Amino acid sequence: MTARPPDTTLALIGEALRLGSLHLRQTLTLARLETNGNIGAILGLVALLGAAVLALIVAFFLLLAAAVKALAAIIGSEALAAVIVAAPFALASLVLLVLGLRRMALENLEPKRTERQMAKDAAALRGLGHAGSGATLPPRSS
Repeated sequence: MTARPPDTTLALIGEALRLGSLHLRQTLTLARLETNGNIGAILGLVALLGAAVLALIVAFFLLLAAAVKALAAIIGSEALAAVIVAAPFALASLVLLVLGLRRMALENLEPKRTERQMAKDAAALRGLGHAGSGATLPPRSS
């Protein structure tokens, strides 16, 4: 059995770097392959979900049309039946519109938390001005 000659430290470092870079390349290749497969699967699932949502919307509108026809057969007026079926949806849209407009009012868009925090910071700085070097901040004007 022949003894292997001892490698130098520089040779061992070079071999470690070569093997490390080979491992990194193989890991990145594997990650790229998995990512490409995952993206394809996600796109397929999004397409299926979109088709399901579209089918659900179509089914909902067909159900509403059937409700209008059935109610029209009972009361004898298709126009009145359409108004009766549409009324809850119109009421729900009106409620959502009012709630949305109320939330979008200018006073609701003001940065109240920031104003409170700035007032606290100014008060803290005023307190430091009195206790420290004798310099004071002017009073806050609102």
